Amino acid sequence: MQFHKVDGEITDLGMQGGDADGQGSAGFIVAGLFVVSGVLAGAIGLCVAEVPIVVAGPMLFLRAWPRWISTLISGVIVWAFSDFLMDPLVGTIWPEPLVRALFNLG
Repeated sequence: MQFHKVDGEITDLGMQGGDADGQGSAGFIVAGLFVVSGVLAGAIGLCVAEVPIVVAGPMLFLRAWPRWISTLISGVIVWAFSDFLMDPLVGTIWPEPLVRALFNLG
């Protein structure tokens, strides 16, 4: 196993935080994800918008091969949870997307 010296603070999860390597701080990235999540959920619907947001988290915070594995696993789990549990078994009534309401689509 080979170790790499990393400038910056390492969190408990092995994610790099702070301004190391010229990246923005983790707080701004998380705040941006919340804003994008709200915009996507309002525009195209929460059921559809949740998957890209969950996929974006590992892509932004992890490095190298764990980012791809985490992205795939988290995206598939959230999609399966939404499609196979929340819709048919629980009968979730998803909020009406803003775009659909504004343009009177279905």
